[in-house]
Amino acid sequence: MPDYQLLPWDSDFFGFPVALIVAPELTVDRLEHALRDMARAPVKLAYWPADPVARGPSDEDIHRLGGMLVDRKTTFAKELRRAAGDSIGDTLPDGVERYRPEMGTSDLIGLAVAAGQHSRFAVDPHIPRRKFEELYSIWLLRSLAKERADEVLVVRRRAACAGFATVSERNGQGDIGLIAVGEAYRGQGIGGALVSAADWWFRRRGCTRAQVVTQEANAPACQLFARCGYTIEKVTPYYHFWLGVPDMMGERSDMIMS
Repeated sequence: MPDYQLLPWDSDFFGFPVALIVAPELTVDRLEHALRDMARAPVKLAYWPADPVARGPSDEDIHRLGGMLVDRKTTFAKELRRAAGDSIGDTLPDGVERYRPEMGTSDLIGLAVAAGQHSRFAVDPHIPRRKFEELYSIWLLRSLAKERADEVLVVRRRAACAGFATVSERNGQGDIGLIAVGEAYRGQGIGGALVSAADWWFRRRGCTRAQVVTQEANAPACQLFARCGYTIEKVTPYYHFWLGVPDMMGERSDMIMS
């Protein structure tokens, strides 16, 4: 069984083959072998979420093989147990609404792009800014269409969308997918209100646990989730490997890997 799998959606989006290295624990030799196999495929970009505990390749090995650390993906989790007699209200917390089509999408798209500023697609210098922005715009629009989320919760200020969070439930676990607050509205408690509303939404659906994934480099988001009672469950180093191609879309002239 190969150590990687092709990613059809990502490949279609970027316009060349993209793969995920599915084995989190790899020796240097095994990683190098997998990269050679992918280059022959020919895969152009490979993602690798590595085991944070295993003694795998060193930073020098990663660099030699054409890889770069683009994220330390940080998973926060929270138990949602309720005390006996504790009731859940029938309405969202004050100031938070469910998204409605008449609210429009332009504010939310801008917020979604801002939410991804520390993501691996923004950090990787070989991915054009326009593709990163397009990716997060698609994520937001698919969330509004309930393809990537069950609901989008919104806080508005004078009809403008000041912040939002996407929420989903799967097998008794709640998940916050995207969450963002506009720069002009920060420091007003909107982020905390959105997380509280997400927790309420999860409890209403019988969830006993909630999680949210962000980037370790996104200090404001990490601080927000900690204030709201979430704790770090795991931190996963995420690497990108560019396999023998010039920068995508010709936006840079240097070769990523010879």
